[in-house]
Amino acid sequence: LFAKIALHDAGYEVSHLSHPRHGFSQTRFGMRFLNRGKQEIEAKFLAERVELAPANPAIALRRLQKRLAGNGIVSFTAGVDAARPAFPPFFGDRIALATGAADLAHRSGAPLLPVFVWRDEPGEIAVEIEAPLPVDRAAPRPKSGAAAANAFAERQAIHVRARPEQWLGWTTLPPLEDAG
Repeated sequence: LFAKIALHDAGYEVSHLSHPRHGFSQTRFGMRFLNRGKQEIEAKFLAERVELAPANPAIALRRLQKRLAGNGIVSFTAGVDAARPAFPPFFGDRIALATGAADLAHRSGAPLLPVFVWRDEPGEIAVEIEAPLPVDRAAPRPKSGAAAANAFAERQAIHVRARPEQWLGWTTLPPLEDAG
């Protein structure tokens, strides 16, 4: 949410890709009633929210590709909701990352800019837009997407090491094997 607010406040119009499960609950009831509140809050800071239809994700991706062709800004959340996630190394294990943003960058030629958000000072939120991730347009999309996911995981690890208490993804990592 804070990245969306920061971009909005800086005068940028953002089209955000959203999964139907985005919000507080992944149940049918939650998606229909509970998640709406969070989505309405976010909508105040977005030019548009493009919902991914799991049965046909190409519709949403074509819409976002049009935004990029018009020099628009498109945002994705780096997460596990993906048909074909990549599994880059992360803290001695693997993390699942969606590759849709890298796929869209590969198709469109747009740069893929990672954004990181953290609490800096009491009451202060920092938003950092980093240099583009590598997207090898000469490579097949799956290979290019996996390489971009690896690069993102490396950069994310730097931020997590700096502020481990602020990363909300700890529960998405697989459990550690018992060493004893």
